[in-house]
Amino acid sequence: MPIDSLSVDYAIGCAQWLATDNPQGRGRLSKGTLHTYLASIKRFYKYLLQHRLVELSMADFEQMMEVFHRIRHGSRPLPKLPPDEAVIALLGAAHNVKPQPKKPRLELARLRNIAMLEALRTTGMRVGELVKMKRDDLDPRNHAARVTGKGNKQRMVYFDDKAWQAIQEYLSARNDGERGRALYQLPVFARHDRRVSNKTLSLTTDTVRLVFNQLARDAQIEITMTPHSLRHAFATRVLGATGNPAVVQDMLGLSSPIPTRVYTNTSTAKQMRDVHRTAFGDRSKDIAQELAEIISKGENDLVEFKVAARWNPHTRKKDDSLKDNILQAVAAFMNRDGGTIIIGVNDKGVVVGLEEDYAAADPQKCNRDGYEMFLRNAISDRLGVDSVLYKVLFNQSNDKEVCQLKIEPASLPIYLDDDLYIRDGNKKRKLKVKDAISYIKEHWGDSP
Repeated sequence: MPIDSLSVDYAIGCAQWLATDNPQGRGRLSKGTLHTYLASIKRFYKYLLQHRLVELSMADFEQMMEVFHRIRHGSRPLPKLPPDEAVIALLGAAHNVKPQPKKPRLELARLRNIAMLEALRTTGMRVGELVKMKRDDLDPRNHAARVTGKGNKQRMVYFDDKAWQAIQEYLSARNDGERGRALYQLPVFARHDRRVSNKTLSLTTDTVRLVFNQLARDAQIEITMTPHSLRHAFATRVLGATGNPAVVQDMLGLSSPIPTRVYTNTSTAKQMRDVHRTAFGDRSKDIAQELAEIISKGENDLVEFKVAARWNPHTRKKDDSLKDNILQAVAAFMNRDGGTIIIGVNDKGVVVGLEEDYAAADPQKCNRDGYEMFLRNAISDRLGVDSVLYKVLFNQSNDKEVCQLKIEPASLPIYLDDDLYIRDGNKKRKLKVKDAISYIKEHWGDSP
């Protein structure tokens, strides 16, 4: 095997093998012998790094050292995987950045960051693989990309519809064709700071981490998250969908020191494509069917219809009272048992759509992104609640767009302008002060 093809995965795999099985079949190695072997591997890799015989980042080397330390001193708790709420909050922070149509660099950076996070979420790529991607690596037919990983090994990664759409929106906004350089040579994810002038230069891994850290702070995520956290989440989701660790290994581009896994690929490109669809596939048909069933059953204790959030179809004008009405309903559901608000459907259960409401909510961005930002900003500003308490979903019913707000019950009272709203049957109700005090004690105990 050529030396330049060695990666830390080989060293880690070898160390784990030594720690569990004696190569001579004489039982487990003694602690002293194991430490000697680990020290030898470490010195060997240091030598390779010092003489530039392999391409390894310091992050990879530190990862190897951490594993060696864990083997020498005993197991540490496994790293916590990011909960779904944290991933959703992180993506929400990227989507909630205010558009900057008059500042092209800032707007391109915003679109890039959205596409970048969606790509990491749905592919399990390493950051180093993401920044090396060229436009020629993209496969529009299969919504996939060719990436080059450690040891110059290439593999295909796959995007779900949301990630692919975000990438295409970002690339379209870049107008690369106007720069006179062949498109296939250009990076998928580029820098947009002032220092690059009109050049299209690749991002660095450090820039990706800085962007990630800033968005994590904006989302007020309390657990430690890094770009690699999304890779862990991807692996867990694929494993849960397939139950096949070998497929996960291939989709992540991992190497192993075990000879049968070094030279054998156990899954084909078609299998990996099918696996990705199983884990991240488009569930729009299932969601649309579920939505149609909810609408057909009408309003009830857990479901409420709203015709719009900003545009009054009767007066043909913008109407802030519609937004206030939705916020009251959101607070009422949070203060009870949770529920669903469907916007774009009138009281009779007729789907009217959101086309005019999109334009009224955000005239500069008349689409789902602008509308979601409008709703999230209103909920955050007026109710002061975290995004983990609700989800904003979009789908079509009768060929018209509708928006679903799926709301979780709150652990503390949620006030709107100092008023407490609750769900009372299939309607909301504002409580008087005396009733509010009694309800809080009954529902939450001694909450403030």
